[in-house]
Amino acid sequence: MTTSEAEIEKRPVKSRALKECELLIEAATRQIYDNNAFRITGLPVTASAKEISKHGEKLQVLHELGQAGAPTGAFAKASPPTADEIREALQRLKEPESRLIDEFFWFWPNDGSNGKSEPAMQALWQGDERRAIDLWTKQESAQDNGYTGNADDG
Repeated sequence: MTTSEAEIEKRPVKSRALKECELLIEAATRQIYDNNAFRITGLPVTASAKEISKHGEKLQVLHELGQAGAPTGAFAKASPPTADEIREALQRLKEPESRLIDEFFWFWPNDGSNGKSEPAMQALWQGDERRAIDLWTKQESAQDNGYTGNADDG
């Protein structure tokens, strides 16, 4: 049973605020990064609906065939995701509010693209988290000194 907008408006402000933030409150657990849909699927946050659908189908087929390989991407899990984890992650990516939460708590490329031209994002997707952190630290230090060039410029 759903609550009508009129009934919500009659509630105290605090109650309405809690209702409006329900998805965020549910996501705010110690597993917020472990259960991130982008971590589970290995997709970048810039993935389109078409890319998500195609990649999701591929993951599900590989899992059904027992050929789910070693996870790839940023902070990949030690073992392949289960069929339920894949299904839940794909569902969250289809729902705009849930996707926004997973996007907010994941990695965004600095260059506004899919990150393929950004060395730190490339390192991250290759599983080299240490190098990504080093590149970001170097870039941040360079920006503090007034330089805004590429982190690999030396």
